[in-house]
Amino acid sequence: MAQFFNFRRNPYEDDDIIQGIRGNMAQQNRAIKTLFKSHKGYIHKGRKKYGLSEEDARFAYDLALGQLMKEILDDRFRRDSLLSTMLMTIFLRRCIDILDKKRTNLDTVPIEAIAPGLPQTSQHFLKDFITRDKLDHVKKLLEKIGEKCKEILVMKWEGYSDIEIAELLGYSGPSVVNSRRYTCRKKLKDLM
Repeated sequence: MAQFFNFRRNPYEDDDIIQGIRGNMAQQNRAIKTLFKSHKGYIHKGRKKYGLSEEDARFAYDLALGQLMKEILDDRFRRDSLLSTMLMTIFLRRCIDILDKKRTNLDTVPIEAIAPGLPQTSQHFLKDFITRDKLDHVKKLLEKIGEKCKEILVMKWEGYSDIEIAELLGYSGPSVVNSRRYTCRKKLKDLM
């Protein structure tokens, strides 16, 4: 993963960008353009590493820039790393989020593709049966991966943010929840 980081970046440039983002609208635009252009190569790296389309990689990059900008404006950016490191970390998380969303959508195959020509009422019954069967299977697997993992995954599926999960379950922050969720998903996947 170290190959992605741009160690040649100068912390003084980071100070200029941070001041620009906190400045007026013209300064903000200039700072964001500078940040965007200087790390645009992440899009290619995200495509290569995760097999994302150009559009998805660009979307992940845009989300990462937005989140980094928000963290700077909210004074949550700690100076213990370079902007490039923080941007890459956020970008990789957004790439993984996009992949997760795509994997979830792949599981939803139309019933017509499974059993073409079935009457509408039979299609509904079959769809309900498949959904219940998958749900029962997942519930059994969730019992095997441990209570904390189960809580994290269920809360995420219910729409809780990582920040909310961290607060409710007593984790130190959203990055810990994200890392823990990744480990839990891996456990679940290994059982499947």
